[in-house]
Amino acid sequence: LLALCLMLTACSSSYTSPATSPQAKLDPSDIDGMIGDSPVTATLLQGVPSGLWYMISNGIAECLNTSYKGSILHITPGVPVANAIRLSAGETDFAMLHNNLAYEAITGTGMFDQKHENIAGVASFYPSQSHLILDKRFGVSSLQEIIDKKLKLSIAVGSFEGSGHMAFLRLMEAYGITSDDMEGWGVKFHYVNVDKIAQMFADGTLDAMFFVASVPTPGIVEVSVNRELAIINIGQQAIDFVCEKYGYSQGQIPKGSYNFVDRDIAAFSSVTMLGANKDLSVEAVYKMTKAIGDNLDYMRIIHGALNDLSLESMTKYMMVPMHPGAEMYYREMGVLD
Repeated sequence: LLALCLMLTACSSSYTSPATSPQAKLDPSDIDGMIGDSPVTATLLQGVPSGLWYMISNGIAECLNTSYKGSILHITPGVPVANAIRLSAGETDFAMLHNNLAYEAITGTGMFDQKHENIAGVASFYPSQSHLILDKRFGVSSLQEIIDKKLKLSIAVGSFEGSGHMAFLRLMEAYGITSDDMEGWGVKFHYVNVDKIAQMFADGTLDAMFFVASVPTPGIVEVSVNRELAIINIGQQAIDFVCEKYGYSQGQIPKGSYNFVDRDIAAFSSVTMLGANKDLSVEAVYKMTKAIGDNLDYMRIIHGALNDLSLESMTKYMMVPMHPGAEMYYREMGVLD
């Protein structure tokens, strides 16, 4: 498997981006029925060289090589905001994205001070749900109570100005308060990622944590074995605000997801998706989409977050226009009208 991954990600002196190939200007109606079995060579920006995005990216490479023998997908580490900028600029053919950041990129809002419009959707993979978790000893169940009582909490909110931290600031914006306001009444912020949050909560460093991640998050399941936790209701009005203004999707933490969740909890979600440069050829994107769609059984075993992956779910929550190549495949499969 390691040898295969190295082969799929290795550099090639003969690389030609599909975006600049002779087929790049083909219209979907022209290419229909003409796509053969020739291999695809393309570039993909993922996340850090570990974790779920890394696993999915290498899974995509395997799918592409299974469906189109000899295909090479050059996979490069990236970060969510930069991925959107580089994808729009044509520095990569494909990129792993958060749907809300893709929306902000094309509209020039939120974390982007200008529009990066050359982004198209290929496939949605899985939602990451907003979690606000508190030590049960505080005896509150809603974010409104935390604000009204001005609880002095030690809370982790993700890396500074990372996607989790920005999601938290937007949630506070919905309530008309800032992190400065919260620090003023005694809240202490910790800027650490979710992989460190669990250990800090377990050793008593933290009272609360906010993060956006797939459900269930393994580290939180582990912590809940020895600590009494409470899931906090962040409020539907606040959820509607961040979804409307910043492109998040309506989400939910289902009952039973954790041993301390005894009812469905409304949340907002950031959906991990595959994006393509809008000028990429119809053929290249069609083949990429088809390779994933034809190998769904394999994709589902990569990680539990992909258990429910289907052709229908792949078309949802992109928040950016779908690439014509992807649209062609979904229509061919009867998923789109």
